[in-house]
Amino acid sequence: MCYHKAVPVKNALTEYLKEYGVTVLDYQPYYHVSGFDHPHVPVMTMDQPDKVQPYMWGMVPAWAKDRRDAQDWANKMLNATCEKADSTFKPYFKSRRCLVFVSGFFEWQWKDEKGKEKVPYFIYMEDRQPFALGGIYNIWEDRESGSLFPTYAVVTTPANKLMEEIHNSKKRMPLIVPQQDWGRWFDPASPVGELLQPYPEGALKCHEISRTISQRGADTNTPQIQEPFGNTLF
Repeated sequence: MCYHKAVPVKNALTEYLKEYGVTVLDYQPYYHVSGFDHPHVPVMTMDQPDKVQPYMWGMVPAWAKDRRDAQDWANKMLNATCEKADSTFKPYFKSRRCLVFVSGFFEWQWKDEKGKEKVPYFIYMEDRQPFALGGIYNIWEDRESGSLFPTYAVVTTPANKLMEEIHNSKKRMPLIVPQQDWGRWFDPASPVGELLQPYPEGALKCHEISRTISQRGADTNTPQIQEPFGNTLF
């Protein structure tokens, strides 16, 4: 599943979005970040499409009772499978969709059945531009303090052919929403099922990277983590 990604610098994202006239608020860019660290990354929401602002990765639904419960949900809800669009999280898929801006994401290819030998890959657009992942969001209110916490989860779909070869254990990938579909993604009247599809072949590129990314305690938020390593397969 999509638990690791790269987040572009503000200048690059602002340039990418300049034709839309949106305001990009300050956020922390990352060469690599794990969802389990619950970073705040740039997100555009249905209710504020004129603004990109930091939301915490790990969606906390409205029914979370307290902060402990919220933490549990944040850990469980880094991703939301597209198959949940008509079940538990139907209200969020209907009216709380968002775009999560990234410069790439990371996935591991299993070399053995138990996943003891895994090779990491960096996946990105051919033109190396930022792009948008589809997500769902909620601004959770802590009833004890009244504080508000903007949170989101990345929507995932079955893998396309490229991602089936890389993410060969689960065969999933994040939902990528092309620019021409942003309006439909934000339209609550638009049939969401039509958009919950694997990304078409051709535009995504990838290469193998250093296994340093898998080492506990290693500093992986560096430019080197995205560089090609070894003999790449794709």
